[in-house]
Amino acid sequence: METARHRALAKFLQLDFVE
Repeated sequence: METARHRALAKFLQLDFVE
């Protein structure tokens, strides 16, 4: 399930970027 992994990573990166 690379999609879930990519999604989780994107979410984490987004949060990091937002902060």
